[in-house]
Amino acid sequence: MPKDNAALKKPEADLDEIRGLIPHLPDLSMDVRTRAMEWASGKLSPDQMAVIADIAYAQQRFPIKLDHPRVVVVTGDHSSHLIRDFTDGRSIIPHLCAQCDADLRLYEMPGGAMDEAECARAIAYGMMMVEVGVDIIFAWIEHAPAVNSCADPLLYLCHHGTRAQAALLGVILASRMGKVPVILLGDGAIRTAQIWQNAYPALKQNTMALGGELVHFAPILQQCQAIADWQKDSLFPGRHQAAMDPGMAE
Repeated sequence: MPKDNAALKKPEADLDEIRGLIPHLPDLSMDVRTRAMEWASGKLSPDQMAVIADIAYAQQRFPIKLDHPRVVVVTGDHSSHLIRDFTDGRSIIPHLCAQCDADLRLYEMPGGAMDEAECARAIAYGMMMVEVGVDIIFAWIEHAPAVNSCADPLLYLCHHGTRAQAALLGVILASRMGKVPVILLGDGAIRTAQIWQNAYPALKQNTMALGGELVHFAPILQQCQAIADWQKDSLFPGRHQAAMDPGMAE
């Protein structure tokens, strides 16, 4: 299981450069979401329809593609017990990732206060976590403070946030640029996303806040993978065997 320490890499960036990326995010067409909803009508439950349509919308493709999922766990340096559980094999998460054929990436970020340059580097480091070829990301962060409304989310993050939160925001930004859906798990990830999304609504377009805990990624991913295979089989007969459990369409 790859584990990375942010102290080993210092990508160069500044907050103005990161702000400048947001107006140039690619447009997302609602047509692909409509096509996914039309296909799913009568086949899936309303909740399943919504998730599949949101994935199609974020990816801007139909049928959806989930061949290369990734689970991203971002921790602070105070989380040594959590890191030991992952690296020593006591956590169930690596086993669930193996069952789902998903990458697992564990990132340990330094603690302490940040200045603007350090915040920008942490965001840029998070953007590096989104690699070409990844189809969907499940993101989890252990802790995050409550978010107040703010005019400048980047300055808010510098003064009130953590490097782990900054890195997760980088994941969200790079995923939006690369048309990769991000499913947020846990209150920490959802609160972190709100720092961006309250000020930049375009960054809501590729994220789904499904709540729950980290372990819940597995049933969600397995269900979506089965539906994705079923989509391919129904749209391209003979190309794929349907992998969907018959009970999922009820």
